[in-house]
Amino acid sequence: MNRYISLILFIGLVWGQTTIAVFDLENNGLKDSDVRILTDRLQSELVKVGSYTVVERKKIEKVFEEQKFQMSGCVEECLIEIGMLLGAKEIVIGSVGKFGSTYTISARLVNATTGEMIRSSDFDSEGDISVLLKSGMFRVASELTGRVIPPQLTDKIVNNNIKGLGKGTFVSPVFLLREFYQVTNGFGLDIGSNGSGMFIIRNYVHASERLALNGELRFYDIKAEDETIVYDYYTGQYKSVGGKSLVMLPVFVGGNYYPFVGKIENNFSPFIAIKGGVVTTVDGEESGTFSERWKNPGIQYSPGGFLGLGIDFKIVGQSFVMVMVGREYLPLRKKTDGKKDYSGFLIHLSFNRRAK
Repeated sequence: MNRYISLILFIGLVWGQTTIAVFDLENNGLKDSDVRILTDRLQSELVKVGSYTVVERKKIEKVFEEQKFQMSGCVEECLIEIGMLLGAKEIVIGSVGKFGSTYTISARLVNATTGEMIRSSDFDSEGDISVLLKSGMFRVASELTGRVIPPQLTDKIVNNNIKGLGKGTFVSPVFLLREFYQVTNGFGLDIGSNGSGMFIIRNYVHASERLALNGELRFYDIKAEDETIVYDYYTGQYKSVGGKSLVMLPVFVGGNYYPFVGKIENNFSPFIAIKGGVVTTVDGEESGTFSERWKNPGIQYSPGGFLGLGIDFKIVGQSFVMVMVGREYLPLRKKTDGKKDYSGFLIHLSFNRRAK
């Protein structure tokens, strides 16, 4: 089990990591200190909403010094070259300024290898530069990473105050389906009282991050109580003895509720999970070759579900490892291999990454 967990974590770290370099925004009439603060906030928001590792400012400044470039006079081609030297796959460039009484920011996400623009974003604030900091950078970072948010909801999302998700609210967000912006895909392992298996999962995260709707497809191999692994001296291989030719294919939909959003500052988020759906049970013969055992299996359909607690551990940006424990409900309509109920304790471990 430890070997499988380590493999998932290793794949997760490699898969979830994209390195980007965020260069200082071009200053068009503002204070240098304000531009520096806005650039830092944009960098911080990109880490929060995207699957990125951001190059530190000191490393960027060091490369500029080594290459004898002036940051203020470095045009787009120059910045792309610096990005490649930093090992970044993508770079963020842009400008911020004031036109009349309107403060404005424009930013672009550019492929550091091809120079192709991937996405762009603009944000304007009438007469108040603080709005660029409080709301604008969140919106720009979201749009650069492909997370589309209606303008009228930007301020509410930043303040964690989506309508229908105020204090004490739980049920009403289900009806606000248009506010489930962030999508993540994942895969993982299940280890339970009656067997083990693997699964794939897709999550739709609400803009407030208090609720996530999800669907999952599982492959669950049921183990017999007396099943053991023995060494066959004749073949020189290990094999299973006393096992069952019984698998379950649960298809569940449900949700995770995060009651501590905004209360815990660390990189983990506890949640309550509930799921339900249909379980397809496939029962093969207990002896013979693989094809003989599964040639004419018995198939039945029954309701099932899961109730438990879990924690999301963020790795990079919106990539995270989900650990969940609870009770799975797997009753059958008719007795199969001596049992009519395969419910029991379940450990659920998965790696998830925000869909591009």
